[in-house]
Amino acid sequence: MSLLATTLLGVIAGVTILLGLPIGRLRTATPTLSALLNATAVGVLLFLFWDVLSAAWAPIDEALSSAHDGKGGLGAAGGYGVLFVAGLTVGLLSLVYYESWRAADQVASLLGCRVRTVAPTSPGPRSAGRRSGPCTRMSCRAIQSS
Repeated sequence: MSLLATTLLGVIAGVTILLGLPIGRLRTATPTLSALLNATAVGVLLFLFWDVLSAAWAPIDEALSSAHDGKGGLGAAGGYGVLFVAGLTVGLLSLVYYESWRAADQVASLLGCRVRTVAPTSPGPRSAGRRSGPCTRMSCRAIQSS
């Protein structure tokens, strides 16, 4: 891709963000405007997703082509394939984890709990970043049932 094409795509992305952020914050946005903004955002995300996947597939394709031509083995293609699947798996599972984490915070706020993260009381990986105080998941369940 040439420098001009890259710059043009960057300007388009920057202008959509520059315009989309204030418009997206409007509380009186019409349903048509909201649908347009959502469709544009989904289109940009699908483009980025396809661009990343095609760039990630290129080394696998090159390794398979060189193995087909007899210039290399399948080890490189297998290694790139494992790396591709591992990266895709970690990326998608991190989205699932983030969504469940946000849902738990939202449930806690709906129940009137204040969820906060405090410094660990003892050193170690098991206590780092744990929620403590009156609103752990157990206490929110107890508040909900009573």
